[in-house]
Amino acid sequence: LWNTSGAGLIPIGILRTTNLCFPLFSTDIKSFTRSPAVGENFTYWCKYNQTVSNWTKFICKGEEPSICEPLASTRDPNGNKRFWMNDNKKKKNITVTVREVTVDDSGTYWCGAESTDEHQSNRFFNRLSLTVGEPCYLII
Repeated sequence: LWNTSGAGLIPIGILRTTNLCFPLFSTDIKSFTRSPAVGENFTYWCKYNQTVSNWTKFICKGEEPSICEPLASTRDPNGNKRFWMNDNKKKKNITVTVREVTVDDSGTYWCGAESTDEHQSNRFFNRLSLTVGEPCYLII
């Protein structure tokens, strides 16, 4: 299944069978765009549903979520010095903070939940398009 409304083609994971992988797609992925300035600390939130509440949450970077680069995980919240995550299971919300953003941080990020069942795919529930620019100064 492909979601072609609004945000384009949005996969939620890969279904694994014997030696084949089939992408799974969903319309419940929330997409948003942000543009912080270079050097700022940037925070955003990813809401998820009850189904994945007890799963390990993660963020990754890349255009295609099934092969995106992992950056941080609730399994090891201190594993990345610049990307920090906090999972509020009561609110079903992940808080993600990126410290001192750079132009290289521009790109597409995904919030997801890691399945512990080898027969079930990871779930992706948020897509962030980040464009980091030079800070603006008002000269008076």
